[in-house]
Amino acid sequence: MKLARSVVAFAALALAGCPSPRPREVDDSVDPNLNLRWAWPLACKGSSAECNAAVPLEHLHAATAACVQGTCVATACAADHLDCGPDWGCETQQSTEHCGTCGRACRWSSCIAGACNEPVQIAAGEEHTCAVRASGAVVCWGGNMSGELGNGTVDPSNAPSAVSGVTDAVEIAAGGGHTCARRRAGDVVCWGYGDDGQLGDGRTTHAECAEGLGCSRTPVAVAGLSDAIELAAGGHHTCARRASGAVACWGGGLSGELGDGTTEQRLVPVAVSGLDDAVELAAGESHTCARRASGAGACWGDNTFGQLGDGTTERRLVPVAVSGLDDAVELAAGGAQTCARRASGAVACWGSGKLGQLGNGSTTVAQTTPVAVAGLPDAVAISVGARHGCAIRASGERADSKGLVVCWGDNTDAQLGAPTGATCVDGFGAARDCSPTPVAVAGLPGLYDDALEITAGARHTCARRSQSFRAFACWGSGVLGTSYPRSLAPADVSAPR
Repeated sequence: MKLARSVVAFAALALAGCPSPRPREVDDSVDPNLNLRWAWPLACKGSSAECNAAVPLEHLHAATAACVQGTCVATACAADHLDCGPDWGCETQQSTEHCGTCGRACRWSSCIAGACNEPVQIAAGEEHTCAVRASGAVVCWGGNMSGELGNGTVDPSNAPSAVSGVTDAVEIAAGGGHTCARRRAGDVVCWGYGDDGQLGDGRTTHAECAEGLGCSRTPVAVAGLSDAIELAAGGHHTCARRASGAVACWGGGLSGELGDGTTEQRLVPVAVSGLDDAVELAAGESHTCARRASGAGACWGDNTFGQLGDGTTERRLVPVAVSGLDDAVELAAGGAQTCARRASGAVACWGSGKLGQLGNGSTTVAQTTPVAVAGLPDAVAISVGARHGCAIRASGERADSKGLVVCWGDNTDAQLGAPTGATCVDGFGAARDCSPTPVAVAGLPGLYDDALEITAGARHTCARRSQSFRAFACWGSGVLGTSYPRSLAPADVSAPR
């Protein structure tokens, strides 16, 4: 820990011949500007008349020490310790303020083996959010009616809490009421709501979490899957991309979202038909999409609003090509809409647009082919929620901006992070706050230029940040992990439990 820029002086013993000298009180009158390392009592015995008290070197975190101006100071730091100069002295490499390197402060995390245990990925589900830490641990917060937080309870948590038994995760995917984690070896575990088979463990019957809802409150292993390299979780289904480029899905299949040519429920993974070159997956409420190695998009499942992008509104039980898309570098799927980031940085969306969630300035009920999001030529990341979309821009309104977040679509629950002044009419004829074009997320200094990752849920949005003193900011409505159940602008997520 950091100590004041000062030294401790030790008086010589007043009486000669006193056995086993004892330490003196700390002398606060010593000149605080002396350029010496901090020292604790009892060191340097016999080095001079001024420092003749015996102090274990480990109190100094030192390998060697010497008496300087009446104070015992470290002259060489002990093994596995850092010499962090006169302000800090010898510091352990596990210090949260000097993790592995002097001055490297850990944010929102501990220091493990000289590395900060920082969050490295974030994913938002319908009413919850989860993050993977560098160590492989997973933390979740938010709603927990179906056990989607994975901590053994069904209690909501307004602070990130650890998922039971997961210590080697490399990726998470959050769905409607369930969550899945990919482990380092390529196997997958899931937890939360499981009555549609979306947990992939071969069962629909789990412990009762709420009246009429079955779930697993802790992770269970997905059957027969050992080579997963990516996950996507939808409303009631889950998919995994395998190392070969093939895709397997499981869970509810009523709309054809499993892609196996049927509308059957599958309790364990089944292969998606005719897809062997997938490089990315995206799952919506009841549809699924894959980006192919060529940059083309393929989608399957529910197509009521044109969310498959094939120019029709026909349900598809196997993958069909997205019309006019051959340069995609990222896909994102939401409630009933899908978006693609193109190689140029432009973004195109298709599907339901009644609340402006296509971002093209219109409120089209059903858009069956991709249309460009207005005023967004430089996106570096995208995410799509239930009825809204967001992007991180490579440059923003300020000349030095590197990570401006913009959002569009439904803003009934403040999920856009900024007031819009516009209204859209939903399918029931009710007016709702919305923005049919992107608006800059407002209110939190620094969010304009430090977002690393963006994720959109049903009524909330979160960003993983690069600032050393903040890890996440969330906005919208629900159990956000902040101090507020509804936040009109980004607010910091509480530290993990």
